[in-house]
Amino acid sequence: MQRFKNGGIHIGSLVLFIVGIVFIVGGFILYTGSRLSSCYEDFMRAEADYRECEKNARQMQDASDALTASIRHYTVTDDRTYLDSYFEEADSGRREQAQENLHATGEEKALFDRAKGESDLLMDMEYHAARMVLAAQDADMGGLPGKLRDYSLTEAEISMGSEELSRQALLLVFGQEYQSLKDRIDSDLAAFSDAVLNRESREVLETAERLERLIWMQRAGIAVVIVVIILLGVLTYRQIAVALQKHVKAITENMLLEEDGVFELRHLARTYNARDKSRAEEEQRLREKAEHDALTELVNRGTFEMLLKNKIETRGKDAGAFLLVDVDIFKEINDSYGHAVGDAVLKRVAEVLVDNFKDRDIIARFGGDEFAVWLTNLNREYAGFIEQRIEDINRQLLQAKDDLPAVTLSVGGAFSREGDSFEAVYRRADEMLYAVKKNGRRGCMVNVD
Repeated sequence: MQRFKNGGIHIGSLVLFIVGIVFIVGGFILYTGSRLSSCYEDFMRAEADYRECEKNARQMQDASDALTASIRHYTVTDDRTYLDSYFEEADSGRREQAQENLHATGEEKALFDRAKGESDLLMDMEYHAARMVLAAQDADMGGLPGKLRDYSLTEAEISMGSEELSRQALLLVFGQEYQSLKDRIDSDLAAFSDAVLNRESREVLETAERLERLIWMQRAGIAVVIVVIILLGVLTYRQIAVALQKHVKAITENMLLEEDGVFELRHLARTYNARDKSRAEEEQRLREKAEHDALTELVNRGTFEMLLKNKIETRGKDAGAFLLVDVDIFKEINDSYGHAVGDAVLKRVAEVLVDNFKDRDIIARFGGDEFAVWLTNLNREYAGFIEQRIEDINRQLLQAKDDLPAVTLSVGGAFSREGDSFEAVYRRADEMLYAVKKNGRRGCMVNVD
């Protein structure tokens, strides 16, 4: 803590330091918490992976055994239903699905793929046996899979009699070569399961060790947070509470605050005591708000008249030109589209007027659908320019924008004269506006007398 000449103790840096510690430790606790969740997810993933791998291995084993059982029953009984069961299992794709859904390492997948390849070799032998049984029966091949129909027997097999073909088919699916392949499939799938189990066991052990470390780290982080909170509480009570109570009492009694307590509270007292300046700025803001139209943010009529009276009376002749602007058939827009659309139209008119005149010009909303524009430092030679500018504005307002209805403006204008008053200029502009409306609206007429 640093003691300043004014006697205040600057605790801001210390508080920020404590908050920083809390933030860091809190982030650390959140991090360890997320890592704990990750460890739990690793446990669950390992278990799910093992179950999935076991499921795929069983599915491969069951599919292979089902094929073997069906083909063996068929070669023994010559019952066609067993052959149909065989192809139903073969077409189910259980073995292929087990292979596709496998989530394993490259070494584990190699064992599984080898078992699948050996199962494919068995299927080739099974097709061979089925084809010999069909040849022995001289059975109709219609309705059988094309792969079986196209399976070719050797010339020696074709020359065999029915009994010999049936015997050879039995030897093929019950023989030593067939059983050796079956045993290799069982061995590869067992090796696959053992490899998966060993891998998942190692991962579970590593995860458990990480989990233990994270639990101890989280406990340490919580202890640090508790110490920091206690420190901050003691600091707040001893260094802030007393002075803050004095400030509250002074505010309640509407008195100036005594610059007492820690540096931050002294600064608060100085800030509060400077409220008169803030109040003055707020009053200025409110006054500015009172001088502007709430919808269009243009100056209102009262402010506009005050500004123009000063300009006309001080400048006199050639002070400028006054335009009185009226939105044509605005009541029909309100009646047809509603007041919300009407307000949007008025805001668009205000935006177009601001875009088409200079910053030194004054644009105001008089109220309702009536606007006014004061063009500074223009003489009567610019009457044609003004009328052309209003025509350009009308063309802009006739273009569709934001789904608002098109509108036009009727404008009456007048130039200021020597010794003029605001009321006199307004009256001449109003007469010109009346003439425009009488002439069919949408246009501008400027009094140049």
